Amino acid sequence: MPAGTRDDLVEIYRTSDPLEADVIRDEVMAPNQVESVILDRTSHPFNTPTMDGAYFIAVPDAQAEQARSLLEEARNAKVISDIGQFVGSQRPR
Repeated sequence: MPAGTRDDLVEIYRTSDPLEADVIRDEVMAPNQVESVILDRTSHPFNTPTMDGAYFIAVPDAQAEQARSLLEEARNAKVISDIGQFVGSQRPR
């Protein structure tokens, strides 16, 4: 993601499926010129059943609204499942 920096990113979506995360980045965001990264948070230093890991989709803050709209369209078109969750505009760690 050469155009922005990690500080410019906001998390917009969470999924437990790594293939769905790839579809979001490669088939939903990229064709629409929305830069995105997948943040892999599937590992935890302490393995507990209540701390499920996930893959988070992060985009530049300036493209977050467009990206959320694209995800909503992709869900409605059944390109991605409805199991993932939209998340607030928190910055990735």
